Formats: sequence, structure tokens, C-alpha cells
Amino acid sequence: MLKRWMLTLACCAMISACGFQLRGSYTLPDEFQQLHLQSQDSYSAITREVTKRFKDSGITLLPVASDESPIVVLGQDKLERANLSVYPDGQVAEYRLIYKLKVTVLRAEKPPENLELQVQRDYLDDPRQALAKQRERELLLKEMRKQIAYQLIAKVSSL
Repeated sequence: MLKRWMLTLACCAMISACGFQLRGSYTLPDEFQQLHLQSQDSYSAITREVTKRFKDSGITLLPVASDESPIVVLGQDKLERANLSVYPDGQVAEYRLIYKLKVTVLRAEKPPENLELQVQRDYLDDPRQALAKQRERELLLKEMRKQIAYQLIAKVSSL
């Protein structure tokens, strides 16, 4: 019994010593505990997703920009589609969906940081399953927005 406890304690000590952190748990600098989020469309899906992820991370979103707090400006998000393979009859069989978001971080007395975030997913297109594939594409896009929001938090935490 004592050996089991010692082994567990040793494993915990090794994991904590190597800097292991659970995914999604970022330590944000004090400077980013409060920020103003600015977007072209405050009701867009990406703005809502980023707002939710920021709040989940403990960031206080200020309704109005101030001189002391950073400003995160969400630029245009874009979904691109590239062909990966085709069926023998010439129809596209597989796509690669590429979701991009441009972000600018403005801080007092520091140059602006321009970030380009990108997530990509492969998507199989079967023309016989048109309705199901449309729903699958919508779910993929929702998941890609969520991953972009997590990437943004990770980038902000490293500034």
C-alpha cells in the first residue's frame, strides 16, 4: 500500500516538474485579465464564440475601451475550400475546409500585434447524402470556430 502511494506521489511530482498543464488552461498575464473586444459584427458566430471562451477563461470584457486595458480587434473571418480528391465521374469527393481569422491586439505603449489564426479540416462530400453533409459541414464549422477561439487565448497568453 505504501509503495502504491509513493509511486503515485512520484508520478505527480514528475508531471508537475515537466510543466504539464491540462489543455485549455492558460495562465494569462495580469495585463489581459481585463480587455475590450472589438468586432465588425458583434453578433457574428465567431464573436460570440470568442466572447464565450474569454469569459470561460476568467477574462473580464470591458464594454468600453480604456487607455490601460488592451483591445482585441477581431478582423474578417474567412472560410476557404480546397479540392482534395475527385470521384471517377469528375465530381469532387473530398474537400479541405480552411477557416482563417485575423486579429489585432492593441496595447498601451506597445506596437500592435497582428495575428493570423487558421484551422483546417478535411470533409468528405457524398452527393447522395446532401442533407446530412450540409449538417456535418455546419458542425465542422462550429468546431473550427471553437478551436480558433482557443488558439486566440493561447496566443494572447504568450504575448
